[in-house]
Amino acid sequence: IECRALYEPDRVLATRSLLLHRNGKVTNVQGDSIIHLWELPEDYYLVAVRHRNHLGLITSSPWLLSSENPPFIDFTNTDLIIKVL
Repeated sequence: IECRALYEPDRVLATRSLLLHRNGKVTNVQGDSIIHLWELPEDYYLVAVRHRNHLGLITSSPWLLSSENPPFIDFTNTDLIIKVL
């Protein structure tokens, strides 16, 4: 997973290597679906998912990343506007 700068979508600010399950769920190695990016301040970011065997996807609109109220981003939701990387 990658968090990218809002006005510079090619600029990756933070990354995490995660597990992509067959059902599409993404977790860390402990099985947690809440992914912490402690090095980033609470702000709006574009969120991208990249995988070696699949097309990369990035959100078209920014998401507020907050430790107090982490967002649930469902890339399988057809209402979510995404772009291919």
